[in-house]
Amino acid sequence: MDTIRRRYTGILIKKMTTTAIFIAISIIATRFLSLYLFSKTSRIGLGTLPIILCSLINGPFFGALCGVAADFIGTVLFEPGPYLFVYSISAALQGILPYLLNRFVLKHKYGKIATAGFITLVLELTLGLYLIFNDTFKFSGVVYELSLNTKLATFFIFNAIILLMFTSIYFISKKLVKYYQLYGNNDIFNTFAIITFNEIVIIVILGALWKQVCFDIAFPAGIVTSFIFFVPNVIVKGIVTLLLSNAISSIDGKYIVGNKKNNSVRSYLSRQASLHHN
Repeated sequence: MDTIRRRYTGILIKKMTTTAIFIAISIIATRFLSLYLFSKTSRIGLGTLPIILCSLINGPFFGALCGVAADFIGTVLFEPGPYLFVYSISAALQGILPYLLNRFVLKHKYGKIATAGFITLVLELTLGLYLIFNDTFKFSGVVYELSLNTKLATFFIFNAIILLMFTSIYFISKKLVKYYQLYGNNDIFNTFAIITFNEIVIIVILGALWKQVCFDIAFPAGIVTSFIFFVPNVIVKGIVTLLLSNAISSIDGKYIVGNKKNNSVRSYLSRQASLHHN
């Protein structure tokens, strides 16, 4: 019993320590290494990656704790404006959803297709409902009228962007498969699915909602400003997440993204050395 207790105490201390490290990295990356746009209502950076990694490594509780703590501490210490609780909701979800996707959704045969379908459905419903129930569009203080032709054109352009988004992410993922097969030990497609889901649901849609609530920026305008850098954000964050998760896995001996048993860099190199020796 004492051995089991010491074991779980050690695991808890390890998770608390790594979570504190992820919180510090997230604060630094968000507050000092990010680019702010559109009067500081939009931000480009890698500050969410430590939260996502914390979720995948330590689970949803510590992931949510990492997100909320990083947002609260960073805002209180380094932001001149007031602390806005709604953004902590997004930060908590950043630490919960990656684990749930990786653990319960993407491991199934059709998990990736279901995730892509859900993302598309959410985007279609979000924009479609807005266009149905609104005849005006406010951007930068200017109100624009939305005629039927404008609504139809907007809807078709938006669908073209969605198609381009998934196509770009898919082909870039395929290009990385050769590297993944040789040196990687985490699921590349699951990684990009997690990043894409988080970016769409939390950064784009929830971000646009919070902009409307907190800054009186029209919901579609918030989506547009967040969507501009969506594809490069997903690509960069996906590659960085893969590199970091592979580095951690090669040390720890466990998969971070995916559900297979370890097939780390060291295992690959040992097999190659064995073949060369024979």
